[in-house]
Amino acid sequence: MKKINYLQILPYLITTLVVLLNVLVLRPYVNLYYYDRQVIEFKKSSWFFTIVLALLLLITLIIYAYKKRKLKKPFLLNSLFVAVLFAFFIKIWIDNALLYINTKFDNGTIAKSYTIRKFVDLDSPLFYDNKKEIPFSKNQLEKIEAARKMKNLKSIYLLKNNDTININYKIGFLKINYLEIID
Repeated sequence: MKKINYLQILPYLITTLVVLLNVLVLRPYVNLYYYDRQVIEFKKSSWFFTIVLALLLLITLIIYAYKKRKLKKPFLLNSLFVAVLFAFFIKIWIDNALLYINTKFDNGTIAKSYTIRKFVDLDSPLFYDNKKEIPFSKNQLEKIEAARKMKNLKSIYLLKNNDTININYKIGFLKINYLEIID
């Protein structure tokens, strides 16, 4: 029976750990602090970070091949292929990791106050910022409600007309606001 070298198992182990980290830690964390709309907008514009990491991987592979004197055309093509695959398959993880890191560096707070308007024919309250109605999606209302429950505050669905709700957003190092404190 052939012995299995740990170097043969290492890529599978690392891939499994990255997937588990993303599914069990990063994705739930991002879903708690960010509105769906924010995540979608960030993912549309975050290719820069993924491309930089893929280029760093490509440069590392080329330096490795140069030191081992294996720098030949097939190796370069294979390295380019690996870097491109890396960029596509790891993008979701990189996006979630960046949004997680964004919450770890505080660059200030934005406080927003809204006046509640309730109508008999609507299930959810409408938020006004004293100028116009601010449309909140069901996802946003659920996150605001969850944050209020964590702080033992009254449900937004129990607020009455002309009640005021204060929502504080923190600004991360990527200049992306995230839901942090609700007063």
